[in-house]
Order: sequence, then C-alpha cells, then structure tokens
Amino acid sequence: MALLDGQTWERPRRAVAVKAITLFDVVLAVLAAVAVLGLARAAAAIGSPHPYGNEGWNAFHAASAMAGLGPYPPAGSFLTNNYPPLSFYIVGAAGQLIGDNILAGRLISLMSFLVIAAAMAAAARALRCTVRQSAFAVLIFTSFLLFESDYVGINDPQLLAQALQMSGLVVLLRAGGRAKTLALAVALMTASVFTKHNLIALPAAAGLWLIATDRKSGLTFAGYGIAFAVAGLALFDLAVGRSLWSVLASPRVWSLAYALSGFGGRLPYLVLPVAATAVLAIRHGDAPVKFAALYLALSLGLAFWFFGGAGCSGNVLFDGFIALALCGGLAAQRFQGRGRTAAQLCFFVSIAGMLVFHIATNSFKPRYWLTPNAPAVTDAVRDVAFLKTQAGPVLVKDLALAYWAEKPASVDVWSYEQAVTTGARDGHELVAAIAARRFAVLQLGAPPNAADAPPEIRSDYVQALNAAITANYRIDHRDANGTFWVPKR
Repeated sequence: MALLDGQTWERPRRAVAVKAITLFDVVLAVLAAVAVLGLARAAAAIGSPHPYGNEGWNAFHAASAMAGLGPYPPAGSFLTNNYPPLSFYIVGAAGQLIGDNILAGRLISLMSFLVIAAAMAAAARALRCTVRQSAFAVLIFTSFLLFESDYVGINDPQLLAQALQMSGLVVLLRAGGRAKTLALAVALMTASVFTKHNLIALPAAAGLWLIATDRKSGLTFAGYGIAFAVAGLALFDLAVGRSLWSVLASPRVWSLAYALSGFGGRLPYLVLPVAATAVLAIRHGDAPVKFAALYLALSLGLAFWFFGGAGCSGNVLFDGFIALALCGGLAAQRFQGRGRTAAQLCFFVSIAGMLVFHIATNSFKPRYWLTPNAPAVTDAVRDVAFLKTQAGPVLVKDLALAYWAEKPASVDVWSYEQAVTTGARDGHELVAAIAARRFAVLQLGAPPNAADAPPEIRSDYVQALNAAITANYRIDHRDANGTFWVPKR
C-alpha cells in the first residue's frame, strides 16, 4: 500500500472504491493523539501539590501587587523581580477569586496554551493554508510544547505573553492595512512584551516584513510600536520610580558555553524542520513564506543569545517552535507531490525522534507526568506541613513551599547567587543573616551540598555560607526537595 500524499489506498479484490488515505492523514492522526495525551496529563495535574520552577516566586510577586505594595522589592532586598509587571496583576486578580495564586497561574497558563493553538490555526489560515494544513501547524506546536517543555499549566507568564502576542499576529494578518486594526495588533504585542520581555522576535519580524511588503503599513506598525513602548516605559517609571530596563537588567552570568549547551541540546529536533524551511524559502519565497522564515531566523538567533544567560531554559525557544509550526503548515501547502511528502516527514520525524528519545530515556520533564504518589509530590506535601509548624521566617529555594505554608518570601536564592557571582553583591548580608539564625528553616538544594551553588560562584562565598550554616543549623531531614536545616539549640 502507498501512503503518499494524494495517492489512494485500495484493497485488492474489492470492486467498491475506498476513501483515499494519505500520509498526511496518518501524520495528523498521530500528532493529534500525542496532543490529546499531553494535554490531558497537563489538565489533570493543575491541582497537584508539586511545585515547579518559579511558581512560588511568581505567586509572591502577584500577592505583593494585589496588596498594593507593587511587585518590585526595594533596592537592597534579598528578593528580586526582573520581569515586566502585567502578569503579576493578571494572575494576582485571578488568585484573589480562586484563593491561590499558583493555581490561578496554572489555569491561566493552560487557557493561554489553548488560545495560542487557536491563534496559530487562524494565523496559518490567514497565510493561505487549508484547514488540514493549519491543523498540521497547530499539532507541530502542541507536540513540541507538551513534550519538550515544562511550561504548559504552570504558574509562569510565558504562555500568557505568547497568547497575547499570537492574538496580535492574527489581528495583524487580517488588518488589511487599516490603521485602527494595526494599532490593536501592536497594542497586543506590546502588552505581551510587558508580560514577558523575551518576546521580541515576532514584533521585529512582523515590522520588517511589513516594511518590505507594504511600506505604508510597515511604517504605521513601527510608529504605533514606538508610541506604545514609550508610553508603557513612562508609565512604569512613574508608577515604580525606576526604569523598567533597570529591573530587567538584573545581575546574571552570561556564558557562550551555556548558549552552546542550551541551544545545541535542541539541535537534533530542529535540524530537519529548519532544513525543510530553508528549501521552502528558496523555492517558494512568497510573502507568507518570507514572514515565517524571517520569524524563524530571528527566533532561533535570539534563542541562542538567551540560552547564554544562566537559568534560561527551553521557553526561550517557544517563538522558534511557533515559527517552525507555521513553516510546517506552509510547507504542506506550497510543496507538491513527493516534495510535500518529504517536507511533512521532516517535521514528523523531528517530533517522533523527540518522543522516542524521551520514552527510551524516561526523560519527560513536565511535572504533570508525575503520579500523585510520586516521592516528589508526597515530599512536597510533607514539607509544606513541616514549614507551617516552624515559627518565624524561612529561607527556601523553592518559594512555592513557603507560599503554600503561608510563610513570607524571605530570599530569592538564585538571583542572590547570581548577584554575588557577577560582583553586584558580596554576599556578606546573607551570611550574616544565617549566622544570626534569622530563619527558622533553611532549604538550600539537594544533599550533600548545603549551598548548592552554581559552579562559577565565588568559592570564598560558598565557604563562608557553608560555615555559617553548619555552625548555626542542624539537618532536620532530607528528601526530593533537598536538605532542610533548623537552628541548633
């Protein structure tokens, strides 16, 4: 039997014609099954007591915003906020209704994921893809995000920002040069950048593409972008009392080795789709293809740069995944015959290879693959209960544990370590606070390293921190969340 696009599959010795089955139908069915599985797991884990990443950090800043204190701690604080402001007010408002900022952020993230998928379908259609080709684009995106990232359904502003931006793209593609519609598109994209600041590839690609294809609309788009950005920056300065840039430019180590490692680790999943896109751009370089290819090029270039920053993870590739997915839909639309089949296989093999790798190595990262009785989940429940029984502030690396234990946020450990590493702070304040036994509990990473410091951090600081800990604290217990210390008596 042949499963090539456009070729029929007929059972021998049958006089009745059988509906054609194409390779494209098979690919769509497989990707749809993958998406349903991943989405079901993510939705089922929304209420899980297991925290992930910066969920607690985001929850505390949202709570501070709702309390009227603003989400930005004062200078010299042990806490840091290097994100734009919008997500904290959106999640904080939802959290007041639900009663839990982490749960609110997870629900917003899951809904944002669905909005992105719908917006991708609409954008692909606006770029002249058929319904089936648009579905192909959406399923490429969902497969990458659900199985190669940790962000679907966690309390993080990345997907909320992407949803705003993709909604802006749909408005832009349907604008038809109308100034008011262009203004709405730019407003949505500007709001996305004020939600998560790494989303600059799409506005840049859209502006350059418009200037190249419709100069008047491109200049209008750029004019609105400058006006909205200046207005947003001015409002931030007025409300917070300092520039947004000073907030975003918090101390952080940048290393070429980090960039090569972070980007290089994803190359096996990117090579074939990028190659198919390059052929598409060379052979079918019409306006929609030029936009998608430009968006992809900018996304991947910026992702490489972002990966160089300590602590940056796969979310910096989300623009690249979206661009690749749009290119996949366009490849299915532009190529014909065997060329179309080859292009579809380039995208499908990339996803299949990613899934096979994770299955073979048992390396699925998203927290929603954890079962309810997994050690990480049961330990989180026990650790929250333990923190609640301790009198006084706690210093925990995972701020979600403190949030659920109804303890105030005391120290943003990772950001503080980065400040010490870059020389912005010398570290003596935290060492002195620990020596004074200011905290009822310390949770500082996995055993046996009490500080669990990045490898590049100053050794004298690590030694001083460890000395202060071991002199003044004793180990209460160790589990999947690390080592928990309490003051010596």
